[in-house]
Amino acid sequence: MSPVETGLLAGKIPYIRGGAGPRHAVVFFGGNALFKRLDKSSDPRRYARQIARILPEGFHFMVLGYEEPPPDDYTLDPVVRDLADVVRSEAGRPDLVVGISFGGFVALRFAASHPELVGCLVLLVSGHRFSEQGWAAMKR
Repeated sequence: MSPVETGLLAGKIPYIRGGAGPRHAVVFFGGNALFKRLDKSSDPRRYARQIARILPEGFHFMVLGYEEPPPDDYTLDPVVRDLADVVRSEAGRPDLVVGISFGGFVALRFAASHPELVGCLVLLVSGHRFSEQGWAAMKR
């Protein structure tokens, strides 16, 4: 496994970088990244290994989380705007954008709002909308 780098981008977006190769992937993590910073997890290398296993060979990647704690008015639009700024400055136009779980909602909005930043879009274990219980949980 290549070295793993962690930190904050734009002073508020947690990230994990890893992988190796000429192609670039950006991964929007699931909703648990709203509550627990990726870069402060007990083992960010574990997340990097999981992402490396699902990507084809030849990709370096950046896994992005979300501002913590999220502001009260933090909706999908500001999340996407913040991530677009980070992707634009750090990755240009990635070959692959992946959304995992809640990150799939983010990735869909990201691709619709910023098609110039998406080479290919992949959604993993993501629905097209939240159930009533899902919305209630996200509001909490």
